Formats: sequence, structure tokens, C-alpha cells
Amino acid sequence: MVNDFDTEKMFTVKCSREDFGHLQELFGSGELNKSLGVEVIDMGITSTEASIKSVILSQWLKGIIQSNWQVIPKNSNQPDPILNLQGWNKSNRQLSYDSVSCKKRLKLETSTESHFIQLIVKVELTQTQGEMDVSLIVNPCQSQGFLPAGLKLILLAGSDILAEVKSHSADNIIQQKIIGDIGDCFSISIVLGDVIVKEEFVI
Repeated sequence: MVNDFDTEKMFTVKCSREDFGHLQELFGSGELNKSLGVEVIDMGITSTEASIKSVILSQWLKGIIQSNWQVIPKNSNQPDPILNLQGWNKSNRQLSYDSVSCKKRLKLETSTESHFIQLIVKVELTQTQGEMDVSLIVNPCQSQGFLPAGLKLILLAGSDILAEVKSHSADNIIQQKIIGDIGDCFSISIVLGDVIVKEEFVI
């Protein structure tokens, strides 16, 4: 039998950033709990419009991960040493992580050949409150030793290109990094010839 009073619920409030800042102050002082008559254990910002089709990375740090993404456990045999799931801590009865890495398998099918790669995303809290460091990595699946030459990883904010990196012959990894505040939106495009795979994210 589950005691309903012990289960956690989530609710969303639509407000301006200024109003959210005021709510944060009330939350920090404990006044929000008193006013609502319930225990609020965490707060965060999401973009309602973008969250419909975007991956919300801040939720990964709370253990909320979409089914098409696979968590990379600590000490996993990955080609880059940063890909670790760090230890979690329990604060205010809520599971949270300092750093989480997840991967997603992608198929790039050109007119002559199919390439299987994986996109790896690592999110990590920085020393600044509300800020996160995001690492974006593309490497080949185990069945293929190298990335196809000319594969591009493009980092975008809206329609503006922030950075671009391209694989060369015998490359087995390309990567980009971005640091942003919770609620910031960005996207990446993985391009091989005429094939484009796009992923959208909210920090």
C-alpha cells in the first residue's frame, strides 16, 4: 500500500523571470511552503514552447531521462574519460546528480552507405548557481572503427551557428562544448552530405 502523502508531485507555473526570482526568494526563506501549505522541494526553469519537442537536460540531473537515451554508467568503457555518471546525493529527499552522461544511437544513411554513430551528451553543474556545462560528442558505434570523413557537428542557437567541427580521415571522435543557464535553448545538427539529423535541447 502506498501512502499518497509520501509520493512526490510536480506542478508547473507560468510566470516571468522576475516573478520566478521572487518565488525563489520565498522558496529559500521557507515562506513558499508556508503560503502553499505543501512542501516544495525543488524549483527550476523550463521553456514551455521548446520543451514540447526538446530534451530538457536539467531534468537528467534529477534522474528524469527519456527512453530513447541511455545512461552511461561510471567506469563505462568509452573512448573519452569525461563520460562518467558521478555519484548522486540526496538533498531534501530528492535524487540529484552532479553530472550525467547519456548516449543515443543514430543511423546516417547516404545514397551509397549506412553509418551508425552515437551522440553522447554530458551535463554537469558548474560552480555558478543555475549554470550547466554541456559536452556534445559524436563517435562511431563499436562495429565501426572511425567516423565517416566530412561528418559535421554544428552547434546552433536559433538559426545562428555558434560552432562547427568536421571529422577527417581516421577520426574516431568530434566534440563541442557549451555553457549556459537553466532554461537556455540550443540545438545541434549532425550533417553528412545531404543527410541531416537535428536534436534540440533546453538546458
